[in-house]
This record gives sequence, C-alpha cells and structure tokens, in this order.
Amino acid sequence: QRVVGELLSADNTPPPEPAKPTAARRGQPEDNGGGTSLPTAAWGLLATLGLLGAGALIETRSLFG
Repeated sequence: QRVVGELLSADNTPPPEPAKPTAARRGQPEDNGGGTSLPTAAWGLLATLGLLGAGALIETRSLFG
C-alpha cells in the first residue's frame, strides 16, 4: 500500500497557544449572615434522629405496654 502524508520530526513542534485571559472577580465575598444557625444538612440529621427516636419509643411502648 502506498501511504501519502507529511513526515513529522522531533523538532517540528507546534507553537504554544497564547494564554486565555480570565475575568476578575468582583464584589464582596459571600456572607453567610454571621449567625450561629445550623446548616441544612445538620437540620436534616437532627430531624432523622428525632424520627428514629420517636419510632423507637413507640415500638418499646407497644412491646411492653
């Protein structure tokens, strides 16, 4: 088979790409209010534990009541 193409050598490297500019950030960093409130995940965990505790209390009352 006959192959047609361009022979590349080790010193035939492409020119480096110019660096793309990035936009600067503006404004103030996010403020979470500075309060002592719990994150949403913590509220979900507390609700889950509360429901599990309530279920366990109901089950023990029905077993021994």
